[in-house]
Amino acid sequence: MAVLIALSLHCSASVQAGGAAKLIPALKLTQSHDFWGVSETIVSLQGMRLENKGRMHFTVVASRPSWAVTVFRDDDKVFIRESLEELESTGLVSEFLVVKKRRLFDGRGSKFTSKIGEFSISEVRGPREQFAYLPLGKLAAPEVERILYTVFKQPTNGGIPIKYGRVQKGVDWMTGLKRGGQIRNVLFTSDIKRVMVSPAEFEPPVGYRMAASVQEVLMSKVSRDASGDMDEIFEIGGKKRGAKPR
Repeated sequence: MAVLIALSLHCSASVQAGGAAKLIPALKLTQSHDFWGVSETIVSLQGMRLENKGRMHFTVVASRPSWAVTVFRDDDKVFIRESLEELESTGLVSEFLVVKKRRLFDGRGSKFTSKIGEFSISEVRGPREQFAYLPLGKLAAPEVERILYTVFKQPTNGGIPIKYGRVQKGVDWMTGLKRGGQIRNVLFTSDIKRVMVSPAEFEPPVGYRMAASVQEVLMSKVSRDASGDMDEIFEIGGKKRGAKPR
């Protein structure tokens, strides 16, 4: 009996160790963007996952070796899948909605290193712009930076974008309030922490329907039906992008 108990405990420990071994180190960032709203992003050397917690509630996933990008939503159970190169060439939305800034920040200002928790952040603060990023190092793959730049269209300096703010002029178009001279954060990170995640976090869902266009994934059917002009606003390059099978 004692031998059987020992063997049972050994097997149980082996299963738990095997399960733990499947987890990989990653970073989880909580960020807000002036167009996309709040997002929770997991980045690693193996893959990435960006989950929009704002008004749109879509998710972006990609992983090695192909780094093909899948954008999906859970409520309508639809997805669209593209190569990373295709995503970079079109973006998620047009520059009418999110203007693309240069990948390398070329603004002037004081350069220094700041801290968010245990992480050293490279930061530049100038009279008109503020920018901060986290060097990739061994934290995330280069493809992660490419995807984040394509989604946010803000400077990355080849790393993980942490903050981008610029001085506003005149009246804030969203609120109608006078904001001249104030720094408005286009992208802001409120939290970064180390996590252990399953590689399955970076995989697309199974059983979802291929969408006819990217805007069908970015906005739910309920939202599109409620606002008929959304199809026109979210058109990419003047036409719909066809979904591809996975």
